Amino acid sequence: MVKKIIHIADLHIRTIQMHDLYKEQFEKLLSELRVHHYTGRLYPPFNNYHDNALGHYYLQLPLYGRLLRKMLEGTKYNDTKLLGNVVVLLKDDATFVEYKVPHQINNAILQMDLSKYISRWSKR
Repeated sequence: MVKKIIHIADLHIRTIQMHDLYKEQFEKLLSELRVHHYTGRLYPPFNNYHDNALGHYYLQLPLYGRLLRKMLEGTKYNDTKLLGNVVVLLKDDATFVEYKVPHQINNAILQMDLSKYISRWSKR
């Protein structure tokens, strides 16, 4: 039984003056979520997934989840499990599409040794 749901989102809201820009960016995002003939693959161990906006969100959300779990260490929520991540695309017509982050990506990121990826930046 799920007792709590934690929601993390990047949400950008603009006023009516920005409607044309929002619509243009929305169409660009839709295009970036699609797989095109020039779309490559992500680097291993995620090379089963496309190197597009959706593939990047698939990586980003579990990293947020990992950061959140780290922040909860030492609190009463220390043992909270991350059940998964969902990318939600809110459409112009008030509908939405859900893209569930594959368990393979969630598990890989939660267990990955990130120090070999970030150590090169911390030495500057």
